[in-house]
Amino acid sequence: MASDTPCVCRFPLAYDAEARAFWVCGHPLPIVTQDVSDYCEQICLDPDARLRRHDQFAARARARELRSATADTSK
Repeated sequence: MASDTPCVCRFPLAYDAEARAFWVCGHPLPIVTQDVSDYCEQICLDPDARLRRHDQFAARARARELRSATADTSK
């Protein structure tokens, strides 16, 4: 059954500590990866001016970085 929700890249770009939620990339996923990945698998320029491959490994690392940066600023 097809979903009405578009398949978009879930790579974390920013973290909202108050809402405990990530702002995500939102690029449409290529048809080839829609059923196997939540990430576009492309190299993208993120808002912090760094190039990153939007894949599962990098997403986990970026999520840790964003959470720790938010924790450091709340001290």
